[in-house]
Amino acid sequence: MKAKTTAASLVLRKPADGYAVLTVEYRDVNGSFKRISTGIKVNAKKNANGEYIFWDGATIKAAGSTDPTGDTRRAQKRLRDTNATIHRLHDTLNRYPSVSELTAAIDAQAAPVAEAVEEPELVEVLEAFILAGRPEWKSEGSKIMYRNLLANLKLWQQQTQKKRFIGLRDLTLTDTQSFQEWLTQPRETTGKRGTRTILSQDTTIQRRVKALRKFLSCYASELTFDYKKIQTLYTVKSESNYADVTLTPEEVAALETLDLSHSPRLHTVRNLFLLQCWTALAYIDLMQLQKHHVKAGRIVFDRQKTESGVNCPVFPVAGRILEEFNWKIPQLSNQVYNRYAKELMQHLDTMHEEITIEVKIGGKKTTRTGPRWEFVGTHSPRRSFATNMMLRPQVTQKMVMVWGGWTDYRSFNRYLNAAAGEAEAIAAILAS
Repeated sequence: MKAKTTAASLVLRKPADGYAVLTVEYRDVNGSFKRISTGIKVNAKKNANGEYIFWDGATIKAAGSTDPTGDTRRAQKRLRDTNATIHRLHDTLNRYPSVSELTAAIDAQAAPVAEAVEEPELVEVLEAFILAGRPEWKSEGSKIMYRNLLANLKLWQQQTQKKRFIGLRDLTLTDTQSFQEWLTQPRETTGKRGTRTILSQDTTIQRRVKALRKFLSCYASELTFDYKKIQTLYTVKSESNYADVTLTPEEVAALETLDLSHSPRLHTVRNLFLLQCWTALAYIDLMQLQKHHVKAGRIVFDRQKTESGVNCPVFPVAGRILEEFNWKIPQLSNQVYNRYAKELMQHLDTMHEEITIEVKIGGKKTTRTGPRWEFVGTHSPRRSFATNMMLRPQVTQKMVMVWGGWTDYRSFNRYLNAAAGEAEAIAAILAS
């Protein structure tokens, strides 16, 4: 006797490349199936008992799809619409419909109109996207660029849209241009450090556009335009070195001998900074460094940003610091580390020299003047490593690129401070 079917259900079908399609499935009394694809792909990984990890039969779990909350809502709506049609046909026929009858009813759009689901705001979709994560994200650090994008989008919408809350289908290319133009304008932000005025440089705008394009690529079918047409309004030439402040070898040595016994906090920050100066590790990689990454006296590490490999000797200063840390790197947020690094640099007399640097804002060059310490950040040690190593005559460019995980000469050259060693070179020429 064939089982009596009273409703459709949601099932995962056609697993491929680790994902399966969420499908509305109905089986009639004759054993025939009606399947309606939702177009939603769910992570099809199973546990030891053969059960889906990211799908419980009704709800997509966190990290199970690009938007678990929204995808679950859309799939449940498709299921409700289908079952509404089935039950209407049951009331008319006094029996549950065959597959052909259900298909005809759906094709004729005979089902009652389901209650409309309010479209989520763009920022809500982005929040769900960040919460769910992506399979290619290897650490929490991968979410940073999307969190920064989210904070900017929220403030942009509050300050410019006059209560017009944008959904995915509302978003236009003009909106993306307006967002970039807004980023170039002075704006106030309030946080733990109080209210301050900030202005995004063109390099920051490029990062926001890159994050926006990657995010929207996961929702391309819901947009009314091609996300690939989003262009950065203000480009920065990669060869330019607008705001690069590196430490000289003498400053690195002076930093090592500073007496910071009065401040354990700055002592820790000094060690983190020096560790980067002697390993070329970027901030995000430094925070993940563990003892097992050291093999035969070398740090062997796949970089988080580019997945290229760092293969750097453990120089004595780095080895001492790692032993002092007991191979447990103190965890600081990028923002806190940046702030403490600037405070640390003020203990070096040479860092109070006033300099003027060029930056690009709104596609136009402008200048900023201030003491050198103001322009030091968490990436300065990595740049200092590249610059200072290249000043050593016995060290080749190829060596430094391998040590720091640089894979092409053009990228590597952007890390070099062109002014380093210039005064010494001029003096040597004049003396000859």
